[in-house]
Amino acid sequence: MNTPYVPSDPGPNPNISDAPPWRMVALLAGGFVAVLVVAWLVLGWIGGAIATRIPDDVERRLGEVFSVETMQGQDPVSLAARDHLQDIVDAMATHLPARGLRYRVVVVEDPAVNAAAVPGGGILVFRGLLDAAESENEIAMVLGHEIAHHHHRDHLERMGRQVVVGTVLNAIFGGTTGLEQLSRVGTEGFERKMGRDDERAADALALELLNATYGHVGGATDFFERMVHRDGSAALAWLRTHPMSTERTERIRSTAREHGYRFGRPEPLPDFGAGG
Repeated sequence: MNTPYVPSDPGPNPNISDAPPWRMVALLAGGFVAVLVVAWLVLGWIGGAIATRIPDDVERRLGEVFSVETMQGQDPVSLAARDHLQDIVDAMATHLPARGLRYRVVVVEDPAVNAAAVPGGGILVFRGLLDAAESENEIAMVLGHEIAHHHHRDHLERMGRQVVVGTVLNAIFGGTTGLEQLSRVGTEGFERKMGRDDERAADALALELLNATYGHVGGATDFFERMVHRDGSAALAWLRTHPMSTERTERIRSTAREHGYRFGRPEPLPDFGAGG
């Protein structure tokens, strides 16, 4: 008579964890993001450092790719505004070390309340920004802010950081994947932190340029203060690329006091429709 087979108890398997599966997934995901954050910091620093050392003539050729001049509005108001704002930018630039490229204003026929620094020396000013301004000095502060981004090469640093990190992530993941998206969750906070630091430095230099050009900093905070309390798409357009907060305006005022800048009467904004 055959004895029935009774399997023996092998005992606990060291390869099987009693922990819930979600805990292991969370640990792996957290470790993955942590590694990518460190890689982002290292690779991003390398990419940013290289980009900020690009010679002016190379950046000028890079700027030709963006063709910002083709975005210039051709109606009389936009052309008159461009010429006037260019005079302000040229005056402000004399208070900075000379460069091998010129900061060039382009007025875009768009209702967005926004401005941006573009590689190659371009400064985009949207018509919505001109419509929202109430004095020349408000616009000058914004122009100084964008000049400061050019002077500090913030746009090049950010571009270099994104190119290097994006290339590495694409090489690892082969394009947009869930893992790549997960990595962005861990790095976006650092990107925003660095962006805020860039904005603070740009405000400080813009204030210095405003004072050097006009002899006072009147109007420096007026535009920002109105945008903080403004509702609707105009405020949202500015918020996408620039921080808006009462803390920002208070910091600008504090910086002015520290440097002994006085708040004089702002210049009226010219009537560009009447020829500037």
